Amino acid sequence: MKILFDHLCFSEKYGGVSKYFTKLIHNLSDEVQYEIAVKYTNNEYIKELSLAKIKRIFENVSFRGKMSIISAINKPYSIRKIKQGDYGIYHQTHYDPYAYRYLPRNKIGITTIYDMNFYVIPEAYGNNRFNFLMRWQKTSAKKANKIIAISNNTKNDLINTWNIPEKKIEVIYLGVEEINIDKDNNKRLYSNPYILFVGQRLFYKNFHNYLKAFKILTQTNPDLILVCTGVPFSKKEMKIFYQIGLSDKIVHISASESKMINLYYNAELFVYPSLHEGFGMPLLEAMNCYCPIICSETSCFPEIAKDAALYFDPYVIESMVETTQKVLDGTEIRKRLIQNGIQRKKDFSWKKCAEEHIRLYNDLYAEYY
Repeated sequence: MKILFDHLCFSEKYGGVSKYFTKLIHNLSDEVQYEIAVKYTNNEYIKELSLAKIKRIFENVSFRGKMSIISAINKPYSIRKIKQGDYGIYHQTHYDPYAYRYLPRNKIGITTIYDMNFYVIPEAYGNNRFNFLMRWQKTSAKKANKIIAISNNTKNDLINTWNIPEKKIEVIYLGVEEINIDKDNNKRLYSNPYILFVGQRLFYKNFHNYLKAFKILTQTNPDLILVCTGVPFSKKEMKIFYQIGLSDKIVHISASESKMINLYYNAELFVYPSLHEGFGMPLLEAMNCYCPIICSETSCFPEIAKDAALYFDPYVIESMVETTQKVLDGTEIRKRLIQNGIQRKKDFSWKKCAEEHIRLYNDLYAEYY
């Protein structure tokens, strides 16, 4: 049995999707052969697979449209590999459904759906720039022989939005790698107590709503700062911080994997105020680093975090303030959240994730061949 993975997710340098596929592939057993239809990439995660035929490109260059160019360079190579048919199962890594035009009739197609945000919270995507992604996602879900959903919440969204038959959907959770907290993680990157916000700051991430809560919190916690990872602050964001009097309270850091461990480990808490998510990988990362979690009581969060988090209403500023302050004030609450996180994370591993993919691959192979 051989699995063909396309190039789509490996056009990004970092990102949850490419991390998922790299960890999945890394943990596949020897019984599963695979090929990744990629010739050029600057993706950081794929390095751990030691694929000699894949070359680095645009590593130290930053320019607009870089991901699109890398994808365009790789697409003809992916198409050629798909047409050749030297595999049993094609596993699509992102939403562009181009492959189904070239997939031989006797081959199995699988797609992974990460979330249904475009349809569940359309107010977060107020213009038409995401319409093509919405079409791609729906086309992929309809054409694939099997859909992997990364949470039951996403599975239910698929059924409720597109009437996808339940038997067509398989829920497989993502994983988290084991880490060792060493002496380097005790060296704080910031002397002030801080709240950690991870990733993008798009509308659905609800960052600007949480800023209002943070502003209130600084009135009774004058030393508190908000540390953000992800892309650097834009001029527009910097202007907003200045206007609301938080310029000296919000900092950005470009964090490596090791720095992320440090940031989680030394934070007062990790906040995840998103309006909707498909899984919420940072939840597992925080648990893994003994970091207390507060997050929205919406979508997949209660399913994934269970009692390892305190929950708030992401639409109510007072709810976010009250929940944050509980953790800042409560030593026993912090201890309980950390301990619950240690227990909850045991339910997630990349090895388990890979084993469930292998079982699905085998079942599909037996059914179709």
